[in-house]
Amino acid sequence: MKTSSKYWWLGLVRGVIFLLLAFFIVKLPKSNLLAFVLYLHITLLFTGLIECIIAIELRKNSMNWMLKLGGGILDIFYGVVLLIYPDITPEILTFLVGLWFIIKGAIGFVDSFLFKKEGYTNWFWIMLTGILAFVFGFFVTNDLIPEGIALTSWVGSGFLIIGILNVLKGFKLKPAG
Repeated sequence: MKTSSKYWWLGLVRGVIFLLLAFFIVKLPKSNLLAFVLYLHITLLFTGLIECIIAIELRKNSMNWMLKLGGGILDIFYGVVLLIYPDITPEILTFLVGLWFIIKGAIGFVDSFLFKKEGYTNWFWIMLTGILAFVFGFFVTNDLIPEGIALTSWVGSGFLIIGILNVLKGFKLKPAG
C-alpha cells in the first residue's frame, strides 16, 4: 500500500523552511550567533510540529510513522533547548547542530528503504540525502571542516540537504490524482 496524506503539503512547507534556513545561515554574519539561534529555534519548533502532525496522520497507513513522530519530537526538543539557552556557546551549538544532522540523516536513510518497500520510485534520492546529511553531521561534530570553508557555509549546506530531503518526502506523501 502506498502511503499518502491529505497533509502532504506540510512536508513541502517543512522542506522550504529548511531551504530558507540554509540561505539565511549562509548570508548571516558570523558575529550574529544570537540571530542564528533564534531563527533556528523557531524553525525547529515549527518544523517539529509539522512532522508530528504528518506522523499522526500517517499512523494507520505507514510503517514509519513512529520514526517521523520521533523526528518531530527531536526537532521540538532542540527548539526548546535553544529557547531556554539562547546564549549557547558556538562550540556547543555546532555540536548540537551536527548531532541533529546525524540523527536526521539516519532517519532519512531508514525512511528510504521503507519508501522503497512501499513502491516509491525516488527512494534512492531520499537515501542519498540521508547519507549526505549524516556525513555533514559527522564532519561538523568532529570538527573536520576543511580549512577555508566557513562554518556557516558548511552548516548552511547541511540544511540545504535536509530541505531537499523534506521536499522529496513531501512529494512522496502527495495523493495520486
